Amino acid sequence: MKLYLLFFCACIVASTRPIWPDADADSTRSTASRASFPGWAAGPVSPDWEKLTPSARDARFAKDFPGETGIFSDGTTTFVVRWLDHPTRRLHPASDCLRALGYDITPRPLREKADGTLWSTCEATRDGATVRVHERLLGSDGRSWTDVSTWFWHASLRRAAGPWWAVTEITPISGPSRH
Repeated sequence: MKLYLLFFCACIVASTRPIWPDADADSTRSTASRASFPGWAAGPVSPDWEKLTPSARDARFAKDFPGETGIFSDGTTTFVVRWLDHPTRRLHPASDCLRALGYDITPRPLREKADGTLWSTCEATRDGATVRVHERLLGSDGRSWTDVSTWFWHASLRRAAGPWWAVTEITPISGPSRH
């Protein structure tokens, strides 16, 4: 019985090996990604948005991100736009990042914007300031996702064509503007 259990466990480990993260492959892919980045104008970035200089914290995050990250503003809303050419677990929902920064997160229903696009929505509150966060991912094949985990599995199982753009909108709705 013990031999059977050992064999079964070994089969499980072997069958999941193709989806394990590989640090060397991530590093090689990251370099290749940056070389193939088409530029912000090729993505969902409005010409009316001003490109912002990232804070020291944002720059540290972007340095280890296996793709490109840009931060933009239209004067009211901050847009974090990320570009990836391969699936990665380093892309996670904005709510996770904000929670790690000390925000209280309140999930909200999906939002359909005037152009018919669907966006995930949450509100994040810290120190008396609340921001509304909308997020979605766009594939080069025209598909979109409102959930990072769903995107990851579609991309990892090659059911979604890349490269991909992740767009996060952060809009102050009360209190001082901080994010």
